Amino acid sequence: MSIRHLAQEIYQLEKELSRLKKVQAAASSQDMQDLSFEISRVQKRRDELKARLEARKEKPRF
Repeated sequence: MSIRHLAQEIYQLEKELSRLKKVQAAASSQDMQDLSFEISRVQKRRDELKARLEARKEKPRF
């Protein structure tokens, strides 16, 4: 996966997290548990991709 593709995927996950958090704010207690699970899943995926992106970046040569 290219750096560009990783960055695009991270951006999409950030948008999805924002949307889920807005929905969660207005959700009932029953739905809130399901949304919390989904938010955790998306955050985990985002964090994994961020780690991969950081690993792919070139280190400065000093």
